[in-house]
Amino acid sequence: MGAQKLPFSNASQACKTYLQNISKVSINLVKLSNENEADVFVKLLSENAFKETIWIGANRSDAKQPFIWYMDGSTALFDYTDWSQGTQPGDCIGFSYTTQPIFGTDKWTIVKTIDNKPCDMMRSFICEHKGLLAHSDLL
Repeated sequence: MGAQKLPFSNASQACKTYLQNISKVSINLVKLSNENEADVFVKLLSENAFKETIWIGANRSDAKQPFIWYMDGSTALFDYTDWSQGTQPGDCIGFSYTTQPIFGTDKWTIVKTIDNKPCDMMRSFICEHKGLLAHSDLL
């Protein structure tokens, strides 16, 4: 997949302008509020063999502030995954997943990862429009 990569603010702006002439509904970087949403999202990514870290729609203004969902201003908790709680440098959130073998079996498990990184990093992104997703290579 040849996804477009942008810094966080450019990716967020690309989502806002995507379909602006067709729809009056706001389009934003994807919001993953809970484990079910994250699981559905991982399924979408894995079915398309997409393994890169992507920007999702949460950031903070500085290291002393909580992460906020850009879409609605609510606090981004990420309590559905093991996360450093923003102790790493960076004020924008990336999401990725890996597959790992389950010891002693022939089965695999999916591990979801949230990481905060500098907002000027170039990353792929996915936009959300009323529950519909648009991948950055479609923009």
